[in-house]
Order: sequence, then structure tokens, then C-alpha cells
Amino acid sequence: MSLQRFWIDLTLKIKQNRWPFVIFFLFYLLGAVYYGIHEQSASLGQILLIALCVHQPTITNDLSALYQLVFPIFLEVVVFGFLIGALLERYNPVVTSKIIAAHQSNHTIVLGYHHLGERIVEYLQEKKKPYSLIEMDKSKVLDLIDNGEPVVVGDFTEKATLLDAGADKCREVFFVTNDFRKAIVSISKIREINKKCNLYLRVFEEQLQNYLEKEPWNAFTFSTSQWSLEYIKKWTLGKTGTSIVLGFNHISQLVSDHLAHEQGRNVILIDPKIDEEIYIDDPKIKIFQESYTTLKGLKDICDLTQISQLFICWKSETHFSEAILLVMGISKEFPEIEIYVRIFDEETIPIFAQYNVKTFSTSSKAFELLRKAVKSNSALRNP
Repeated sequence: MSLQRFWIDLTLKIKQNRWPFVIFFLFYLLGAVYYGIHEQSASLGQILLIALCVHQPTITNDLSALYQLVFPIFLEVVVFGFLIGALLERYNPVVTSKIIAAHQSNHTIVLGYHHLGERIVEYLQEKKKPYSLIEMDKSKVLDLIDNGEPVVVGDFTEKATLLDAGADKCREVFFVTNDFRKAIVSISKIREINKKCNLYLRVFEEQLQNYLEKEPWNAFTFSTSQWSLEYIKKWTLGKTGTSIVLGFNHISQLVSDHLAHEQGRNVILIDPKIDEEIYIDDPKIKIFQESYTTLKGLKDICDLTQISQLFICWKSETHFSEAILLVMGISKEFPEIEIYVRIFDEETIPIFAQYNVKTFSTSSKAFELLRKAVKSNSALRNP
């Protein structure tokens, strides 16, 4: 346990037990006044020691005897009991981490602890940069809390939660989730309490990016999907033929639009959640609102011998096993198809690499690009 955390724990315990200490102090003060009246030949120091039952009083009446009997019991129960509890009993770690977060200043605040947020926190810890983290899901940050890191468990759209994380004293804030409603609410609250800190927001839509980069937000916006597209543009340069795109999200939309409209290629977009209104008048993009996650399923709807590239844009956390099985099957039966898979965990890269699959949208790549894009005074830029 760090010294800071120890003192915070101790302070919290004292606050929790303040009334026993108040009563104990008043009892001692009453004893000191009593002996001050009756031990007229004793000095102030001697009187205080008599009241502590360190020195024997010269008076031997019943009241003095009662005090000398009760005070050691009081001392043992209140003071020594508290000290033993402070050393052996662990205080609520969630409260401790919250107080540590409130003590930060000129620091970085991270809103959300998932993939990119994890990368940012790991870097700040490694470089010993001051930070605080706000995460709604306690289970995601239990290890950080147990280690005494500055974490606030709560809703970062609430002003009180932002203040708990030291938003009024922070240098910068990174909003790294995909929920625009929460983004606009939280930065509105932040701007109420801190008009100078730098704001970095993960936003997909270009119109929203332009809106947030103006007054009063003055935010720096970025899209990890757009960064991933830059890699995909290089991989698809000069390629022809029909492509299949699996999944419906920001990155799959960007990939489909690039292939169809910038390269003039036919695209088969497959996912049960596709918004058909987007592509109703698009002759280059054919949609299937079904969940075809197996090789057999793809064979049923298209001629795979006519497919040149396959982009698997699922969230690999939930579809990892399906992605692996699909890659294995296509690599075996249709080795001429180039496969690209969206992943989040670096540990899975070697698994896909053995099938000559290119991976994209990893949090590490996004983090490195973010480090290059932030302002020069950002904690992510400074060595």
C-alpha cells in the first residue's frame, strides 16, 4: 500500500470513528481539569500525565479511583482498538480510489475503460503521469481499485462524478467510448467546470466532428474507424473483383463505401442489423439482412469463386470463434480470397497470421495514432 493510500485509509477510519474519539477526549479533558484543581502542587505536564494514568495522583478519593479505573479501559477500547483496526482492517477500496482520484491535479482524465481506454491508462501508469479514470462498470476496474489506482466508479455524465475525478483541475480529458449522447452530455458538464482543459473525443460522423471542434467545446475529435480505413485503402489499392463485408458498424460502412464508390467495385454487405434505407438506391452494394457466419452460409448466397476479398468486421470479442472457423474454411477451400479481420486484442494476431490474414483496428495501433495526433502538451505526447 502506498503512503498516500495509507493516510487516506487512516483519515477515513478517523472520520468513521470520530464520535468515540470526541467522547474519549472530553473524558480526558474532564480528568485533566479535575486533577488541575486538586493537584495544586503539580505542574501542567504532571497533571496531563496523571490524567493519562501515567503518574499516580496524590489524592485517593473515590472519584479519582473511578477515573483511574475507567480511563485505561477507555484508552484500550477507543485508541488501541482503532489503531489495531487501522492496521489490520481494510477500508472500502472503492472509496479510497475515489478520494485518490479527487486529489489529482493537472492530470489526465479517461472516460471509459475498454480497449483504447485501457491502453491510455497503461501508458499513463508506465510513464508515472497523474490521471484519473471514470468507469460505470465496477467489474472492469476491480484490479485497478485493489491496487489503489485513482478510479471513480460512476456515470461520467453526472457533474458530481466528474468533480470526483478532479475535472475542475485537470489538464485534458479523453472520451473513448462510442456513445455520442454521453459524449455531448459529459463535455457540456466539463465545460461548465473547466473551460481550459483539452478535450479529445472519439466520434465517427464527420458532421458531429465539425460541430464539436467549434465553440464552446473546442474539442479534438478522432475516429479509430477512419484510421483503420487508411490501412485498408493501402491493402485494396489496385484490387478488383467483388468483395464481401461482414458486420454492420462504423468500420464496415467505411469499407463498403470505399470499395463501392471510390474503387467502383461490387460489394456484398451481410449483417442482420443493416439499415436498408442507407443502401436502397446503391447499385454497387448488395445487402443481406441475415447472420451468415459460416462458410456454408456464404456459399448459399454467393459464388465464392467470384470473390476477391473478404472483410470480417465483427466485434471479434463476441465472434472470435466464428471468425476463426470461417477463416480456416475459406483459406482451405478458397485460398485465392484475401481475408482481412477486425480485432481488438494483439494476442490474436499470430492466430490469424498463420492463415495469411491481415488484421486491423487493434487498440494498440489506434493508441499510437492517437499519441501522434494529440497536442504537444498532452501527457500522451510527452516522454
